[in-house]
Amino acid sequence: MEPTNYLFIYGTLLPEISGRMSKWMAKNSEVICSGSIPGNLYLISDYPAAIYDIDSSKCVHGLIVELPNKKDCFSILDSYEGDKYIRTVNYVTGKDSIARMCWMYLYNRPINNLQLITTGNYVEFVKTTKN
Repeated sequence: MEPTNYLFIYGTLLPEISGRMSKWMAKNSEVICSGSIPGNLYLISDYPAAIYDIDSSKCVHGLIVELPNKKDCFSILDSYEGDKYIRTVNYVTGKDSIARMCWMYLYNRPINNLQLITTGNYVEFVKTTKN
């Protein structure tokens, strides 16, 4: 797959999730559009984990962002995501129906006993669980 400057974010990097890294991401990327991947979203403590599954009838929802300085951004993001996640490239379907090749961080551990976020939308999940 060819190199890309797009990153698919679906959890604590989203602008609606208040935190140090979501603020950092907002300063270091440009939102292209909302998007989704086939798969499931799980809750680990207070952050999500996506599993990409091309055969899934469910989707993980998030944003496609562009990283102007990919190399420096990935140095910081790789450290933030740690060894529980693997950075990989897959196609993401944008709200505009365009499939873009995007980097993404996918969960790299067993999902046994993790809570499934049935909507696949972390922002929606956080809003409904706070009320």
